[in-house]
Amino acid sequence: MELREFHRLLGKTVMYCQCIEADVKMLYAAMHKGDFAKNYETVSKKPLGDILIDLRELDRTDDDPFLADRDYDFLLQMKNKRNHWCHEAYVRFMYLPDFPSSAPYEEECERLLADCEQLARVSQRIEQIRLSAMDEYDIL
Repeated sequence: MELREFHRLLGKTVMYCQCIEADVKMLYAAMHKGDFAKNYETVSKKPLGDILIDLRELDRTDDDPFLADRDYDFLLQMKNKRNHWCHEAYVRFMYLPDFPSSAPYEEECERLLADCEQLARVSQRIEQIRLSAMDEYDIL
């Protein structure tokens, strides 16, 4: 993979992470009692991990949760993926001589492609769940 394509896929991957995080926070704001806008303003400033813990608890208050346990597990792991792509990916290979032909670059390319595809699917699914919840709670 050329570095230009790596940059493009990395941007998409970070975008998916940001959209997932925003959708999770909007889902929580919709489900939480009170005004959606005020709830979202408060929740938007909190770390994703804290919101996921609170959302899981709130989501389990009835017998029809929006997200399964495996969804919550993945979302908690997503923080690690996001941190990797934002803070570590380039330094694994950028300082190597002739990095485009190096094993670390190949490994990062393969990992990026897999994560980007997975996060695209998850982002689309979480957005649909958020829209369903907002419809159910008359937010839309």
